Amino acid sequence: MILPKTMAADALVTAIDGGRVVVFARPVGVTAIMKDLLREYPEVAEVAEIRRTNGDQSFTFPGGGTVEFRDVGRTVEYRGACLDRIYVPIGTSQDVLMEIRPALATSQDGTLTGY
Repeated sequence: MILPKTMAADALVTAIDGGRVVVFARPVGVTAIMKDLLREYPEVAEVAEIRRTNGDQSFTFPGGGTVEFRDVGRTVEYRGACLDRIYVPIGTSQDVLMEIRPALATSQDGTLTGY
């Protein structure tokens, strides 16, 4: 798995509990991470609405929580967003981190993790 198993499980549990999670990846890794999660946790496909549109890939759970998979170059789309957890590739630039950090400001969780 590209995203470590413990982080993947944390992301899914947060979303199942109604939280909003974004997993940023390098462009070639976005689809691979989503496929890894579905392979490792096939039950997700039974309970979540899965969106596979290029550039708009996500899982939406019945409680309203989401896990979105995005290109790390598209962080500007999250200005003004309210997120509970964000996962970014290690080595993500300081400018990108400063751009997405405010999205965690209103969350009780507010986790920003590198993988």
